Amino acid sequence: HVLYSALMQMNINGMTKRRAGDIARLLNNKASAFMQRVRQESLGITQAKWLYSGAPCEINLKAPTGQDAAHRAANGKLFDVRKSMFLDGKWTWPGVEPGCRCVSKPVVLGL
Repeated sequence: HVLYSALMQMNINGMTKRRAGDIARLLNNKASAFMQRVRQESLGITQAKWLYSGAPCEINLKAPTGQDAAHRAANGKLFDVRKSMFLDGKWTWPGVEPGCRCVSKPVVLGL
């Protein structure tokens, strides 16, 4: 909410409430994914399981980018926390791409 409010107070030409919300949500998701990755690495966790949320991983459902199919196919697959997962020709972590609602579940070896 703080980032959203700051974007709205800047009076940027063409900045709508929806766009400010989208930007704030994207940056929050990227920061959360980064913090989770750093936390897992500091605990010695090297693998995680990709979990598709069930909600479409698209910014605009009327103009889909196709990333949803790749994210759905990655559901349940293990990936290296340090390296990420290779989807649609690029390396990415859950929740980092715009519109992505996926998460990851850390895998502790031996449990």
